[in-house]
Amino acid sequence: MDGLNDADYKTHLANPAAIKQYEGLKHSDDNNDAFFLAHLLRLGILPVGYIVSKRRTTSEGSA
Repeated sequence: MDGLNDADYKTHLANPAAIKQYEGLKHSDDNNDAFFLAHLLRLGILPVGYIVSKRRTTSEGSA
């Protein structure tokens, strides 16, 4: 994820345990899952976790 952030991509760590797929979903694959997660993100209701950057963990470990 650090590489994506270094390339100016915004990343989100979704918490799948906190996400309830809507009932009656007929097709479930990576493409549909991606659209569903993007929809939750657009609505501002995607449950996310905190991503510790590699730089931060490296600097804290050397202190």
